[in-house]
Amino acid sequence: MIVNNEFVYSGHEGAIYTLENCPEADYFYSGGSDGILSKWKIHDSTAAQALGKMNSPIYAIRWVKEKNVLLAGTGKGEFYAIDLNSQSLIASIQFHSSGIFDLHYSFDTKKIFSCSTSGELAIWDLDTFQLLKKETITSGKIRALAVSNDQNELAIACGDGTIHIWDTLSLKEKLSFKAHNDSSNSLAFHPTQNVLLSGGRDAHLRVWDINNYQLRKEIPAHNYAIYSIAFSPDKKLIATASRDKTAKLWNADDFTFIYRIDRESSAAHSHSVNKVLWLPSGELLTAGDDRKIFQFKIT
Repeated sequence: MIVNNEFVYSGHEGAIYTLENCPEADYFYSGGSDGILSKWKIHDSTAAQALGKMNSPIYAIRWVKEKNVLLAGTGKGEFYAIDLNSQSLIASIQFHSSGIFDLHYSFDTKKIFSCSTSGELAIWDLDTFQLLKKETITSGKIRALAVSNDQNELAIACGDGTIHIWDTLSLKEKLSFKAHNDSSNSLAFHPTQNVLLSGGRDAHLRVWDINNYQLRKEIPAHNYAIYSIAFSPDKKLIATASRDKTAKLWNADDFTFIYRIDRESSAAHSHSVNKVLWLPSGELLTAGDDRKIFQFKIT
């Protein structure tokens, strides 16, 4: 495998926490501690287009492709929805009293899921943005959310190391289990296998059988906390991002290690890597505390 550092994007004034794909395949979105929601053109060194300036850091961005709406959550618990067809703000709501770490949605059930730094899970109507349910499920932070491929289950990664599984139709918890020694930080349902991947502050990547949520495999994947997990568009690769300043590539079939992307070998990040995102083209984006986004071509 050959991994080439193709491009670097700079312009954010602080750490970059989140990335998201765009309806236009040659663009993508980013957000970070400077509160600027940015739209970048791929392989373009000019400044990004600022879609908005929020009152606090942007921790989460989610593109609802079925409605062509972009959702954003901030460090003050504010929620924004932008209609990308009309380029207009269609919602601005105080979703939580503390920061929104992640946003997800189920188009089949018409629900938005949001989680906060105070341990709240909230469910909102995707069409009206009305609150359907809000519940505190942990005394610490909720770090990440993931919706299963059939959209029937919501996985919730918590700062106490647990993962909670909720039914997206009944909006009730089905089970919870201890997943990591410290915080559970990141989640991703496998696109072709019946497993859930989780990454923790303990630097381990764990593979859970979604039929019973028993541990199938445990991998000491990084040196420090794992912040992001993402599958490639062809479903053959997994990318992980870590506080150890690296991103890593894994075989999506058997979860074996393939490649380490770091500053020494790939002229990559000098600080924590917070997010990985695959472009539709199959190239990988990484974003970090060093205020940079790198784009890698993998052949």
